[in-house]
Amino acid sequence: MKQLVVRNVLSLLAMATMLMSCCAGCGDGGVSKGPVGDVSGEVTLAGKPVEKGMVVMTLTTPPANGIAPKPVLMPFSNGKYTMPEVPVGSYQVTITPNMNEMTAPDIPTKYTVANTSGFTAEVKAGVPNTLNFDMKP
Repeated sequence: MKQLVVRNVLSLLAMATMLMSCCAGCGDGGVSKGPVGDVSGEVTLAGKPVEKGMVVMTLTTPPANGIAPKPVLMPFSNGKYTMPEVPVGSYQVTITPNMNEMTAPDIPTKYTVANTSGFTAEVKAGVPNTLNFDMKP
């Protein structure tokens, strides 16, 4: 009888531990993301759509909740990209090859570095945020 009770208690503890570990990544942990906006746009080189790459946006203004988010990574194809729920604020922008590629022939090197890209963006809540980036050769 004693072994049965111990076995049941251990089973309940194991199930509780599994439940807690499954839910650990759920929700926002009580931390608000703050206001967000949907972003879309086009990446071009001399006015022509760039085949593929990534728009990388790094927040330059402190967020309302005081927690700096990770850079926003937006892959694009045929120049077009879209990303829902981007935190509101001012950003520095770079255009880079996709993560699995070292280079992209149609992305000039200066646009892959924040200090030389010359691109910035402002994301606002409640309005369409169309952010187009035209690179020069």
